[in-house]
Amino acid sequence: MKLDSSSVGGIILVSIGFIFILTCLDWVLMTNFSFWVNPDLLYRYWIILGTIVTVFSFGLAYMAYLMKLPTLAVVATCLTPLLLFAGGLLDQFYALFSFIQGTSYSFDVWSAQYKWFGFWNWGLQAIWSLVLYGSLTFVWYRVLKKK
Repeated sequence: MKLDSSSVGGIILVSIGFIFILTCLDWVLMTNFSFWVNPDLLYRYWIILGTIVTVFSFGLAYMAYLMKLPTLAVVATCLTPLLLFAGGLLDQFYALFSFIQGTSYSFDVWSAQYKWFGFWNWGLQAIWSLVLYGSLTFVWYRVLKKK
C-alpha cells in the first residue's frame, strides 16, 4: 500500500464507519433495554465498548505493520480510531440520533468528564473534541510530511 492522503482518508473513513456502527448498537441497547439504570452494568458495558475500539485499533495497526508501512504510520493508524473514540465521535453520533428522534441529550451523570470535573456541557465537549481531533490531524500531517 502506498501511503498518501487518500490512504489516510480511507483509514479515517473506516474508523468513522466503525464508530458509527458502534453508535447504532449503543442506540439500540440504550433505548430498548433498561440495563442503563444499573451503573455497574453500564460501566462494564462502556469498558467493553472501549475494549472493542482498542482491539480494532490494534488490528488496523497490525495490518499497517504487515504492509510494511513506516513505524510512525503504524502508530498513527492505531491512534486514529482511539482518538476519534476518545474525542467523543460516538457521543456526537448518538446526540445526532437523539436530535433526529426529538429527544434530549445530556452529558450529566454518565460521562467520564462529568465525573472528573463535576460539570460538562457541549461547549466543553467541543473543545475536548477539537483538541483530540486536532492531535489526530497533527499526527497524520507528520506522517505524510516525513514521507
